[in-house]
Amino acid sequence: MGQWLPILHLNGYKIANPTVLGAVGVEELQACLLLWLSSYLVKGQNPKVMHKLMAETLDTVYKESEKSSTKARTKA
Repeated sequence: MGQWLPILHLNGYKIANPTVLGAVGVEELQACLLLWLSSYLVKGQNPKVMHKLMAETLDTVYKESEKSSTKARTKA
């Protein structure tokens, strides 16, 4: 038993066209993702800023994951 973390890189390193999910509007994409769990959007162009934002977001997700795991273990 474990947890998984899907990370979608929507339009980076594209050859000619946006990815399928990259062509969907932000609101529609988040509505689809919320069918599973919480979703976080990290968006930008500057690599230095993006690395920092992505690291902060992953820290947040990790903390939430730990809380969820602890909660699941105490209920079992």
